[in-house]
Amino acid sequence: MARERVLRVLFVRPAITRALPTLFGFPDRRDPADVLPVALLRLATTVKLGSPHRVFVHDARRDRAGNRSTRAVARVHRADVAVVELQLPLLADGLEAARAAREGHCKLVLATGPLVDQWPAAVAGMPEFDGLLHSGGAPSLLGVLSRAATDALGARTLGDALALAPAPPPEAARGCDRRLLDYAAYRAAHDTMRAGRGHRVDKGREAATPVLLEDESNNLRTPSDVLAELDDCALLGIPKIALRSMSRPPMEWLREVARPPASGRRLVLPRPAGAAVGLELLRDAGAWSLDLGDLPVGDAD
Repeated sequence: MARERVLRVLFVRPAITRALPTLFGFPDRRDPADVLPVALLRLATTVKLGSPHRVFVHDARRDRAGNRSTRAVARVHRADVAVVELQLPLLADGLEAARAAREGHCKLVLATGPLVDQWPAAVAGMPEFDGLLHSGGAPSLLGVLSRAATDALGARTLGDALALAPAPPPEAARGCDRRLLDYAAYRAAHDTMRAGRGHRVDKGREAATPVLLEDESNNLRTPSDVLAELDDCALLGIPKIALRSMSRPPMEWLREVARPPASGRRLVLPRPAGAAVGLELLRDAGAWSLDLGDLPVGDAD
């Protein structure tokens, strides 16, 4: 039996230097540099807690050198595998970051992120990537690394591992370890919410973070799971939180999650699901303000 070696896995969020203009009306907004890349950290946490491999996270969005910094980071950490986040308006940046990772001697480069989830055909076949990893593909990633660690990763085994349906990682490997990045440098919980004033970082007291309410299969997480993550945020000194959901959670679920102290938490729901919750129900759950987001002229909701 081949001996399993420890791989060094680098997760990369590309910079915003060659982004397409917002006038194209992309459905997914670009999170600014001061919003923590939670979805990417979920995958990184899976590898950190669910395997013997080393994990590094690089946010090129916060580096002055932009995507070119990925090359130096990959070389410094001697990364074997790179996982690059892709988003449609930032495709050029993602490709640049992937090429930089390859130049940094990463032997395996995978694409992940919203573009891979929603439009994999647009990425398939791009020479910058060896494969596509769904944002909820934690079991796929663990399988790929397990095979790569024994040099048993060929084209067929890579394809089989990446073809697994999105699913939560093993129980012991779930969560979002914000310590993989300097969490205190991320001050915004959502694009409409800014915490603190100026640019001074105060090691957590003004930091904010998003908390995703769906798991890797897009199913609503259990209240206990969300509360455990909120407790982790409290231990890190993160007082401002945005609970972000892709659907409408049941009111009983919201009441259980909105246990005291709930100050500093923002519930972000999509419209029209967000509008359908109802003001009375939101008030009963302890809501003290309502943010309608962008309202175009003539919006029926």
